[in-house]
Amino acid sequence: YNNSEAQIVFWTNKNKDISFSTRSYIGGYFGGSKILNSASVDIRSGDKFSSSLSINTNNIKIGDDKLNAIISGLNLTYSFTPRMFIQSFAQYNNLSNLLSINTRFGLLNDANTGLFIVFNILRDRDIFDELNSQQVTIKYTHSFDLIK
Repeated sequence: YNNSEAQIVFWTNKNKDISFSTRSYIGGYFGGSKILNSASVDIRSGDKFSSSLSINTNNIKIGDDKLNAIISGLNLTYSFTPRMFIQSFAQYNNLSNLLSINTRFGLLNDANTGLFIVFNILRDRDIFDELNSQQVTIKYTHSFDLIK
């Protein structure tokens, strides 16, 4: 395949309380064409809270076949202290009608060791094979020196 591609990129200052970024790819795709777009808005409040709302679209055409996929996401983070935080990421895919949510609590020691509690949800509303899964994972790591 001999394809060409153009990219258009724009972003504002990520150090500000509110920032925006977007990226577009326009070009060939396995003998067809593609237009991929992504955009995100980031909001933060001091060093405690940050969030990001994103959307990604994929429009692909090969012959008479078309694919229009949209994936949207929301990321939220709150830091109680530099070593204790809670994060959550939710994502939706329109093609698979799948909603996934990942939430984790972290209590860190040195070298990224410590306690992590993670809660995952996967859910779709498909009539034939409905998916509804929840999972809790608890992980504790500790680093120690055997030579001392």
